[in-house]
Amino acid sequence: MARLTKDDWLALGLTALAEVGAEALTIEGLTARAQKTRGSFYHHFDDREAFVVGVLEVWRRQTERLLSSPDATLGDLDLNLERAVRRVKGAGPIVAAVDAARLARLREAQADPESPAAADYAQIAYSVFLGVVAAPAIDAPRARALMRLTREMIAAHWNE
Repeated sequence: MARLTKDDWLALGLTALAEVGAEALTIEGLTARAQKTRGSFYHHFDDREAFVVGVLEVWRRQTERLLSSPDATLGDLDLNLERAVRRVKGAGPIVAAVDAARLARLREAQADPESPAAADYAQIAYSVFLGVVAAPAIDAPRARALMRLTREMIAAHWNE
């Protein structure tokens, strides 16, 4: 069986996080999922906390890459992963940085990014997204529809 690299472990952690939730990020659960020993895990990470920080950094970079595409929207993000990341103990600082970057991107996307209204519209759009994330009954197609409706409402208001 092939040896797992550090990136393999981080990808496994991100997948487990999206599929199961924050409780999946235990060394026992990860090694069972990977069918590897604890030694294989500890070859790449000093401890679970270092691994979790690595997974959160991969999430941050992944979402930044996705949202750097001109056609990407918040509705393109993996809702299960978004929900799970926000439940990871100690994720607060990374989540706050990602939230701030997303708000800045939403503001830049407004018709007049420098206007005070642009910050308000960005906050409204992001608040809708966070509401969608907080509502587990909302699936990806419905989330995309709600985010599209929010963009349309904001665009219509700009043109009044």
